[in-house]
Amino acid sequence: MAQRSSSTTQGIVGVVGMAVIAGALGCGNGLRTVRGKVLLDGEPAPEGVRVIFSALGNTKQADGIVGPDGRFELQTMAAEGVMPGRYKVLLLNSTKSVPVPTVEIKPGVNTPPPEWMAYDREVAKLLDNPPQGPGWIPIAYASRDSSPLTFDVPGDGREAVIEVSSAPKGQSP
Repeated sequence: MAQRSSSTTQGIVGVVGMAVIAGALGCGNGLRTVRGKVLLDGEPAPEGVRVIFSALGNTKQADGIVGPDGRFELQTMAAEGVMPGRYKVLLLNSTKSVPVPTVEIKPGVNTPPPEWMAYDREVAKLLDNPPQGPGWIPIAYASRDSSPLTFDVPGDGREAVIEVSSAPKGQSP
């Protein structure tokens, strides 16, 4: 078995080390980490609220789901992070209040069971016409045309703090 020289081994270790560092810095895909929190009436938003960064300009849409502490992390398609640029921010109410069917969807069956069809209708109804009042995000935040929220993702990423009120404009929660 041939032995490698010390300089060859150092060269291999150096190249591998540079590749690890480049991967850790996110080099290549151009995405920046954006984590944040959504506050609804000054409190963490309910778990399951969907945060969408809708692209303005030459970027791609990113989204994330709020956890139990009101925090989220954005992804672009299946990749962690967001392209630098300006975004319209949309918030969709959590659908966790709609019970998920326990009936299994069988592979190869073209039509889902009736329980899943009813679930889809209830989720759509909730998202299209959410309840009003404390704990619910007004429907205006769900539309690109009516949401007043924007966010600029700089080249180095940053934390996003999104604060909204459950009350319609001009009213207290």
